[in-house]
Amino acid sequence: VAEDSGLSVAIGDWVMESLAGTVARWAEAGMEQRFALNVSHRQLGQGDFCERLIDALERAGGTPSLVEIEVAEMVVMQADQAALDGLARLRALGVRVSLDNFGTGHTKFARLREMPVDRLKLDRSLIADIARSAEARAVAHAVVSLMHGLGREVVAEGVETTDQIDVRRVIGCDAIQGHAVARPMTETALRHWAIDRLD
Repeated sequence: VAEDSGLSVAIGDWVMESLAGTVARWAEAGMEQRFALNVSHRQLGQGDFCERLIDALERAGGTPSLVEIEVAEMVVMQADQAALDGLARLRALGVRVSLDNFGTGHTKFARLREMPVDRLKLDRSLIADIARSAEARAVAHAVVSLMHGLGREVVAEGVETTDQIDVRRVIGCDAIQGHAVARPMTETALRHWAIDRLD
């Protein structure tokens, strides 16, 4: 509804400001943690999106290298050159760019090679059966190998079980995301969770 009505841009700006403040607060507390920001089609299509993100970080005192923006696979593949140039500018400033929900669209691998992205997040549909299906493991491993060959990191999304965690190591994913790691939590709870793991 927000996307269709145009409200996604205003909501996105609010999230962007909140993210910038959070990045600065955590760094000030000695916890340099990268935070991810989901970016919608409408946001990416705005000519000044990149400038607004950098401006929000500068006003809050946040470091660009502690920000990662996540853009859905189909959005990036359909983006015009101006949007891709904007992503490239952000990367040059230290912001990381992730291709989200990879495996749900119709990616042209030849074009992917030229995309200004740092890593791909394998959609949960590619991960769901890897612990019990040799075919699913083979597909996931092939995608991971291809992405590593292009110099991209790979994140497995939707990891829910310890078996999936174990298999992820076999297929070579660089990182995982999902309830097997942690459930959604408040910022305060996240701080305690992160501190516990640093200790």
